[in-house]
Amino acid sequence: MKKRKTVFIVLAIAIVMSILVYSANQYLPGFLHRLVKEKVASLQKDGILLEYDSIKLELWRNRVAIDTLSFSLIDKRISAKVYGCHINTIRLLPLLFRKRIHLEDLTIDSVAVSIIKLHSKDSAHRTQKQHDAFAMVNVCTINHLYVRSENALSHDTVTMQGSISLTGFTINGEKDPWDFSAMRADSLVVHSPFYVVSVDYFDIDRERKYMHLDTLRIKPRFSKSEHARRKRVEDDRFHGIITGVTAEGLRFNVGDSAFVNTSLLKCSFALDVFRNKHYPFPKRTYMPLPMDALRKLPFALAVDTLRIYDSAVSYEEIGEEADSSGTIYFKKLKAGIFHISTDTSLPAPYMEASALFMGSGKLLVTCQFSNTSKPAVLKGSLSDMPLQKMNDMLKPQVKIQVESGVMTRLNFSFRFNDHRSDGTVDISYRDLKLTSLKSDKDQKDKAVKNNLLTLAINTFVKNDAGRYVTGDKQTGIILFYRDRKKAIFNYWWKSILSGLKSSFSLRVKANKDNVKKLAQKDVEKRKHKKE
Repeated sequence: MKKRKTVFIVLAIAIVMSILVYSANQYLPGFLHRLVKEKVASLQKDGILLEYDSIKLELWRNRVAIDTLSFSLIDKRISAKVYGCHINTIRLLPLLFRKRIHLEDLTIDSVAVSIIKLHSKDSAHRTQKQHDAFAMVNVCTINHLYVRSENALSHDTVTMQGSISLTGFTINGEKDPWDFSAMRADSLVVHSPFYVVSVDYFDIDRERKYMHLDTLRIKPRFSKSEHARRKRVEDDRFHGIITGVTAEGLRFNVGDSAFVNTSLLKCSFALDVFRNKHYPFPKRTYMPLPMDALRKLPFALAVDTLRIYDSAVSYEEIGEEADSSGTIYFKKLKAGIFHISTDTSLPAPYMEASALFMGSGKLLVTCQFSNTSKPAVLKGSLSDMPLQKMNDMLKPQVKIQVESGVMTRLNFSFRFNDHRSDGTVDISYRDLKLTSLKSDKDQKDKAVKNNLLTLAINTFVKNDAGRYVTGDKQTGIILFYRDRKKAIFNYWWKSILSGLKSSFSLRVKANKDNVKKLAQKDVEKRKHKKE
């Protein structure tokens, strides 16, 4: 009897399961198609257009294939086309009872996205709607992604293409409209109006609290002269490579409550910067200092330590009155910036950096920033600097050439706020000999020696009781009022320059009669040599 009961129960279960499977096979596809149509219709009322060519359901294998899917947000002027969408393992219970989409694996052959950035006046009256749509994908892979963004006013376009994989990707209608737990991207290329930016590999993982970017390249689309001509204003042109960016202890969130926290951020780069000052300065009224820039970020930021290692930077400039460019550069650049935060109640950031200036001079800099009314403090030194290295910048800018000389020490220390800097500069060097240059009358693009000014300049140096020649220091006073339209590096350099000018000011007031006598002697010597 027991065996018969067992057999009967097994048969009953088998019959019930067969009926359920048959019913599901007969009615579930139709139900799912109706559910999709209802959802598409409801989204259309909210300004979301969704169309598809065909949907193929394989319930026995728990697979769904969509041939071509079109998607657009009318208010935001965003549209997308999805080709070859393959869904493996769709969870039916959340779909049937909660009308929520939960997919185990989603693979897309190709996605093309178009975005038109509206002018502020066009988009000011538009209100952002919240939708009750919810979807979760455990693993989403896009083999080829192409995004095109166009500015509706200037018609400038930016395109991006590459492959992306997302883990734990969700879309919902709450305050945080989308989220993910991990993302990997390969061979990303971004084309903008002036640059081509490429990334070999990018990996960010919430669970591991880790982010790594491998080899980012910045390549200008135009030559130095063409870049400046197209910009039509004084502008930096960048060309270089970031060999690696790594974040440890990373935590982040997107949406209205966006924040980024990390314990350690490391990077290494080689960067060339060019600026042509023959063009007008950009029409802006204010360039914020670092602390102001932090406060204006649209998200909360906290970086315990930022490390820059084994990097190099060169800066080439054509001055306002220069006829050619000059270059300064830094090698073996290392820096650490600590306590970076948008929270002004925490200690202000502190920076320490070192580099070889012009490949030779030992440069050390520290800066204690301030997030209160107290001024920030910058201190530094430059030692063992062969001054001939500065000729590339001095010749086109101030028409002076260094024949010989070594800067044994340059110390600077000053306080600064958003308006003014105050401090001192101590400078000492040995064996300094300068040559003043002037344009050749026959060849306008060639500079030749200006004998009179050369004699005067070197006389000013030697008339100071030998202090500059022997290497004793001479203190200069830093007092500079900031041009608030320009960046902090311009502010720092102009502050130091004001101290250097102060230390040289007495030399400029040399005795004119003495200079004329020396000049006359020099003329007589040259006449005697000719005879």
